[in-house]
Amino acid sequence: MRNSLSIYRCRRSGLAGSVVLAASQIFVAASVAAAENGGLSPALQDALQRDMGLSPEQIAQYRDVERRMPSIERDARAAFGAAFGGIWMERDTRGQYQAVIAVAGVGADAAARSLGAQVRRVDFSLAQLETARSHLDDPVRGFSGPAKADGADPRIHSWYVDPKRNSVIVNVDPGATAVAVDFIAASKADAKLVRVVEEGSRPVPTFDIRGGDPYIIGGTSACSIGFSVTLGIHNGYVTAGHCGAVNATVTTASGASMGYFYDSVFPGSDLAVVHNTNSQGVPQPWVNAYSFGGNLIVRGSTPAAIGATVCRSGFRTGARCGVLNATQVTVNYAAGPVTGLSMTSACVGFGDSGGSFVTPDGQAQGVNSGGSIPNGVDNCAEPSPVSFFQPLLPILLRYPGLTLVTGS
Repeated sequence: MRNSLSIYRCRRSGLAGSVVLAASQIFVAASVAAAENGGLSPALQDALQRDMGLSPEQIAQYRDVERRMPSIERDARAAFGAAFGGIWMERDTRGQYQAVIAVAGVGADAAARSLGAQVRRVDFSLAQLETARSHLDDPVRGFSGPAKADGADPRIHSWYVDPKRNSVIVNVDPGATAVAVDFIAASKADAKLVRVVEEGSRPVPTFDIRGGDPYIIGGTSACSIGFSVTLGIHNGYVTAGHCGAVNATVTTASGASMGYFYDSVFPGSDLAVVHNTNSQGVPQPWVNAYSFGGNLIVRGSTPAAIGATVCRSGFRTGARCGVLNATQVTVNYAAGPVTGLSMTSACVGFGDSGGSFVTPDGQAQGVNSGGSIPNGVDNCAEPSPVSFFQPLLPILLRYPGLTLVTGS
């Protein structure tokens, strides 16, 4: 059966057997157990071993590289300037993680080694690739402003910069390469920087105050909570914009009020802020770890590097981990294109939409947007699942004073 992508509209029966507590109960303390591996809970270590195939020793080595990635990227941008071609994490032949810096030029090996990274010589700088990607965005944005509702040809799935392949990747339906060629030509993007990849599935949004817990929109459909936030005198959470329109009411499964959509943006972006009106609700810095046990504490919002491990939480498929494969992805949903998404290999299912994406160390990354659902339930049995999330930082920057609730 051909893979298809569909909005994660949760069936009411999907909540059978699950318990959605009132806001005052959602955040009943269940602290993450301390673990020998740098404070990771044993359950989260099990998740990384299950989903990523890492041994305890490899987890420790991975986390060391992950912590150093922001400073390596900062120093690499300063060292290579306009020649900087991007940075990512990858595993070598021994299974060890390393930082890799792409440089559009020669003579960069010594400088890269001094930064504690490998170097790859490439033809195009990251700035050149980003310029080409922005040209592809221009037709669907009408060359200015938010994305247009009609978007691009539906046979075109998405486009994004892939620094590892030193290209802008345009994903399309099988046999639709010619459509992509016309799209690229119309955008006036430099064609030599763009690579067309045919694939069998089209992205659509996932639709269904602890991250990953379910909530009901208008009494009929369900999504998952992203992260607890505060905004002035209000508290609540961030989630996916396609889950509900402005002023849509939100309740628990038992019908208790949890608030309303303060703002919602979709398409163009896929973000929303829900104001909690339940006076008993206490926003907590937690993400539901489901079968892994307890909660993962949200400690900050530092963006992960390409190649990093990210884990997501949603009420349909629980907690799952995967690799961050690309950022600044434009996804051509049927409702209209969404720009600036991130693409991962963490599996998703109907109802996970809006749920949390977070690193194993508790750095909040974003809220679940969409993915490939070949069987109409989830893609967790697929050999190469695909999911997309709306990054958190653009949501925080959009609303002055919006603050992520964090813990220690």
